[in-house]
Amino acid sequence: MPPGSPATAPSPRAIVAAVAGLLAAWIGAGSMGLLAHPLRHALTWLAAAVLLVAGWPQGRRAWKEWGILAAAILAGLILTVPATGVYSVLGLAVVLAVLARTHTGLDHRALLIAAFAVAGFGVFRLSCTTIPTVWLVADWLGQMLGTAAAAISGKPLWVGATFGGVDFLVLMTALYGAWLVRTTPPRWPRAIYALAAILAAHLAYLTVLAYAGDLADALPVRGPTPEPQNYVPPPWFLSDAVRTLLPWNVPALAGLIHAAVAACMFRWAKQLPVASCQLSVASRQLPGTRRTDNWKLTTVHSLYFSLALLIPAVTALAPVRYDLSGRKIVVYDRGSRAPSEGWSWDKPVHGRYGEASAGQYGMLPTLVGCLGSELTRSPDLSEADLAGADLLIVIHPVGPWPEDRLQRVWQFVRNGGSLLVIAEPWAWERGQTSSFDELLGPTSMRVRFDTAIAPTGLWQHALHLLAHPTTAGIGDQRGRFGLAQGCSIQTRWPARPLVIGRWGWSDPGSDAVLTGQYRFDPGERLGDLVLAAEERVGDGTVLVVGDATAFRNEGLSNGYEFVGRLLGYLAGHRAGPQAGWRQALGLAGCLVLLGLVAWSLNPVPLAWTSLVLAFSLGFSTVVTTQESKVLPDGRPPEGRPASPNCLACIDASHLESYRGDPWIESGLAGVKPENVSEDDPRWKRLGRDSGIGGLELNLMRNGYLPIRIAELTDEQLQRAGMLVSIAPARPYSAGEQKAIKDFLSRGGIWVCMVGADRAGPLNQALEEYDLRVPPSPLPVAEKGYDPTPSPHEHRRRVYFNLPEGPACAVLFSAWPVECSAEGSEVLLRNEANQPVAVSVPVGEGTIVLIGDSDFAINRNLENDAGLLIEPVRENTAFWRWLIARVRDGQDWVPPYVPPPKADSDEEEAQP
Repeated sequence: MPPGSPATAPSPRAIVAAVAGLLAAWIGAGSMGLLAHPLRHALTWLAAAVLLVAGWPQGRRAWKEWGILAAAILAGLILTVPATGVYSVLGLAVVLAVLARTHTGLDHRALLIAAFAVAGFGVFRLSCTTIPTVWLVADWLGQMLGTAAAAISGKPLWVGATFGGVDFLVLMTALYGAWLVRTTPPRWPRAIYALAAILAAHLAYLTVLAYAGDLADALPVRGPTPEPQNYVPPPWFLSDAVRTLLPWNVPALAGLIHAAVAACMFRWAKQLPVASCQLSVASRQLPGTRRTDNWKLTTVHSLYFSLALLIPAVTALAPVRYDLSGRKIVVYDRGSRAPSEGWSWDKPVHGRYGEASAGQYGMLPTLVGCLGSELTRSPDLSEADLAGADLLIVIHPVGPWPEDRLQRVWQFVRNGGSLLVIAEPWAWERGQTSSFDELLGPTSMRVRFDTAIAPTGLWQHALHLLAHPTTAGIGDQRGRFGLAQGCSIQTRWPARPLVIGRWGWSDPGSDAVLTGQYRFDPGERLGDLVLAAEERVGDGTVLVVGDATAFRNEGLSNGYEFVGRLLGYLAGHRAGPQAGWRQALGLAGCLVLLGLVAWSLNPVPLAWTSLVLAFSLGFSTVVTTQESKVLPDGRPPEGRPASPNCLACIDASHLESYRGDPWIESGLAGVKPENVSEDDPRWKRLGRDSGIGGLELNLMRNGYLPIRIAELTDEQLQRAGMLVSIAPARPYSAGEQKAIKDFLSRGGIWVCMVGADRAGPLNQALEEYDLRVPPSPLPVAEKGYDPTPSPHEHRRRVYFNLPEGPACAVLFSAWPVECSAEGSEVLLRNEANQPVAVSVPVGEGTIVLIGDSDFAINRNLENDAGLLIEPVRENTAFWRWLIARVRDGQDWVPPYVPPPKADSDEEEAQP
């Protein structure tokens, strides 16, 4: 190019920055495949770093401009921190717009076009999160794309919006429109070429996706390697690594191909000439280039700032507290899989062990009671039972519905009542099959004959949550929705989805549940499975949940918040943010906002609009979360006889040392039985079974409702009787320590379990009570010897002497503890006669410290199969004795269990 001649294309740096911004937006939105949230954030920041390095302005500038640039970039990057992808996309739009402001000429234009495309994509993701109708349309479009690709490739492909790549097409459409109008006439040949490239790129991606299963089968399979006694990293094979990415991360291919198409569009298109000086002034001037036009553009900018503020408030804000106090809740227990006379309403009891001993829904009335209401079971849904009811629950109906009973149900709903249908994969019992469709006949929702399967346990990092009081603020980490393996729901307008399994697939039938064997096969529904949806019918509401796990005894500890919000929302009869008029207003506002931003394409208002949208959405979500918070109360109601507080909070807010899954299937617990081989796969899985399903069952057997709390707050501890901390990895804040101290002063019981290798965070909180587990290894400046654990795993230590012999607890890896508090009591000692478990009175309450991080996890307490091996029989008795001692002040006499042969010649340490 001759010196001084006008540029015909953006510089390579500007193109790299613009393309990096597009890729960062797709990664941040979660469009590039199944990624854990921390990894997704890291990759987003990496792409944002490329964007900043390539797009950083050159030349000298005033300090004020550098300050504005730094502040805007910082605000944009902070928005990439929340797990919800909408914030990341809007934050990246801010960064791109601010960088565009610092450039001139075609570089300015390329960055501004990219900023507009990313902002438009952010509005689309916002509408998919807050407006269910938009999500339904996007899902339908994804299905159409999959159908077209299947017809062309000859391979079956059933996908939704996510795997259909709708996110890529939306962003590329916005980019395509803004780019096309800024190229030289005639534009129609360029329009055809670019459109053909975009469609060809997408077809190539969908074709690869359709053949993903064949590609995975074609990769060589490496044989299993023998497991050594001590863990060593397994050998790494490229074929195994690639197989784990199929089909879950194939969408990354679509992002890379579309990014290449965007780079070509910027590089080789004939651009309209730009007067650098005029554009530079215009890009810095708010609102216009002429003073006489200022008031007009100021009015326009004020309008879309107002829209950006109001759209999330209209579609996501629900500042109403849903309270169950005084509500009447009826559950149908005839013609369903929850019969009143059967085991389904049992609670865990002493003497029965394992996952099967948990029962089904016996703890659900306890949770409802802790939320201020009562659960009434009705065998025939008579008019008397439904009179005055606020909510009717039907759990997996089986068999035909009598016509008069069905009419009473729908008359109840149309008159303003709420119906909650809890579904599961279809089942056949006594010659009868599930009758979901018969019950849901008047609605637009149907329960599919399938099993919804997630590639991650408990749908962690795999959900898309629409804005709603039942989901606001509940992340999909650590299985907080209590979802495991249910069925999907076929949803058509006017039904509204609430919880969507974005990453998962639909396995036909119920064999996956019955056999535990499943795999994704071509032609099965891939991604975007509706797991919960609602619909207005008359004056009432019908809500369907495709998974009953959260309502069962073993699932309530994780899913209690979701369950409590569902019950409060439905029984409260309040309109949520998904009301039809709110959806219509929100959708109209999004369309008008996009039109105004496109009309006055300017980096400054574009950046402000994105920031205001993100702020308004965040504010609406925080308010809705606060108002819909669920706080079970285990204290006895006023006017009733005093009884122990029945709520046990298991801390899940400090990176505790246990699995999110309550069980690991078919694992054994504790000392290996003699009739089990070392090569038994169940025994090998035991070493990884660090779930706490057994602990939760033991708490239930002793009268507690265990819940896992994601926040340790004084507000929740005021309502609890026990707090359990298992080897936390994050220190307790000053506010949390004060909340625990107040909890103890009111008579609470704090059970702490931690070994010396993980004791740092807990020692900090225990210091004021003269309790500690000496850390190992010792700090460099500290003198003395490192503490050592018991020499062998599963050591039996005495805690109670019986006439027949000592009653023992089994310690997995016990470390000595130190206690100088007045009134302390040693519960267990190790071989060196050092205390390894102590109790200390604090105020009206008690602290129990056990120097063993693994004392209460399944491999040392209870297995899912319920095998009666020594640790199960002994440690469950120890927990019963311990709770009776610290809660009730009584000495429950444990049964005598003869020691196993391996320990019969060893001398037991006395307490």
